[in-house]
Amino acid sequence: MNTRTQSNHTGKKASHNHNNSNDGDGHLMSLPTNNDFHVIRKLWHVLGGVLLVWGYWQWWTWPQACAYFGAFLVGISLFEGLKMAGDSWFKRFALRVAGPLLRRHEVSSWSGSFYFALGAFVCVLVFPKPVAILSLLYLSCADPFASTIGILIPNHFRLNNGKSFLAALLAALLSFTITFCLLHHTTPALPTSLTTERDILVISLVGAIVAAVSEAAVSTSRPRPFLADDNFLIPVISGLSLQCTLYLLHISPHFDFRL
Repeated sequence: MNTRTQSNHTGKKASHNHNNSNDGDGHLMSLPTNNDFHVIRKLWHVLGGVLLVWGYWQWWTWPQACAYFGAFLVGISLFEGLKMAGDSWFKRFALRVAGPLLRRHEVSSWSGSFYFALGAFVCVLVFPKPVAILSLLYLSCADPFASTIGILIPNHFRLNNGKSFLAALLAALLSFTITFCLLHHTTPALPTSLTTERDILVISLVGAIVAAVSEAAVSTSRPRPFLADDNFLIPVISGLSLQCTLYLLHISPHFDFRL
């Protein structure tokens, strides 16, 4: 009798663990992939990025921006580290809370949010304010726009690495428009060289092309090397290119944008 009771208890326990495993696997399989539209993730990407840019643009000094962006990076990093810590209770909690923002491959690897926070922090820390703002706007607006176009267009527009040529082209156009408009609305008055349409066009073209190439060059295949993520590469490479362009044109980066 005792043996039968123990056997029943063991069977129920195993069945309970099996059900928990199935629940976790079912939740994992329900997460979107790179080919899914993933509206909530794109809204988080655009609104989160634009709000951070707006805060730096309108209110924060450089030390304040470094502190806020750094705190954001630390928080994301801690969350990511605990999320990847085996089959823990926190990992199950993270899947339930952050599941709407995650893709399936990000359950056991660094997510796009981590690379977004890292790229944003590096830009704010290293580049002058106007360069950082433009680079972060490329990341916040052009990148999700390219992703949306890449999902919606037919496969024959794909590059060899899985990215969309048309999406990269339209992302370049959006980046060019953002740069061109903001450079026409600067304060205080910039050096005379930037008042010419030629310099504004050159800077806008460089920003647009580099942002689009940075997005299109990253393969859609997984896994990828650490830092080989467009959420990190777009703002950092774009910022470096814009900074070099301003230097070559003998334009001081110490200006701001006005509404």
